[in-house]
Amino acid sequence: RILGGWMVFKDPPAHTRLRQVLQQPFKPREMEKLRSSIVQIAEDVAGEMAPKAGEVVDFIAAFANPLPARVIATLIGVDLSMVGQLTVWSSHIAKFIFSARATPDKYDRAYTALMEIEVFYRQIIADHRRHPRDDMLSRMIAYDSAGEPLNDDEIVSMLVLFLFAGHETTTNLIANGMLALLQNPEQMARLRADFSLLPGAIEEFLRFQGPVQTVVRIAKQDIEMAGVTIQSGERVFALVAASHRDQATFDDAHNVDITRQQNPHVAF
Repeated sequence: RILGGWMVFKDPPAHTRLRQVLQQPFKPREMEKLRSSIVQIAEDVAGEMAPKAGEVVDFIAAFANPLPARVIATLIGVDLSMVGQLTVWSSHIAKFIFSARATPDKYDRAYTALMEIEVFYRQIIADHRRHPRDDMLSRMIAYDSAGEPLNDDEIVSMLVLFLFAGHETTTNLIANGMLALLQNPEQMARLRADFSLLPGAIEEFLRFQGPVQTVVRIAKQDIEMAGVTIQSGERVFALVAASHRDQATFDDAHNVDITRQQNPHVAF
């Protein structure tokens, strides 16, 4: 019921209505207002991660995982003391969504996580209805399209999607980007010497080892493609990661190049 309410599983007009809710707060102008607070969160997490002499730090556990969770909690008005629990719920949901073969009890974990997170989010929604504030959740509650505001079921589904899609993917992007730099020290040196290369570097990390490897769709009608007929109702697995190693589109596609000029990736 909760996952079925995700806008990524819906076609228009239901998809369009839900998407409109998030279009305003995610506009570049609105995002720019959050820059200073997100930078502060990143600096706080980095400071907590700083190792003592001789100590080894798990980069994912200490930085890549908590950073996006704290940002998401801030965006939707959740107390930062709940960040640890949010990451646990997100992890259990991810194992179900991505069908983690090494986790045989993934169905039970995901079910329990969804039951718990629904109770938690309904409490947060109720508090926001009583005490509106300047955050994304209050905007979801206030949204009204042609006399059709979101109900609590829809808001819970969107919040779960927001946590899962924003946390899991960003954690993987940060970790994969760091790994790419560690495995390519000449690229690390170039970035350290010139931080203006950072935006292009992030685009390259999205291409080289993006957080989403495959996109799944269901054909709504028969489609002829490359001499093969995809029949209505069949599932189609689009291998995003494979397209990013297409030598016809990307020069030297199998190597990391943070100065890549032409980078028409489809990571999103």
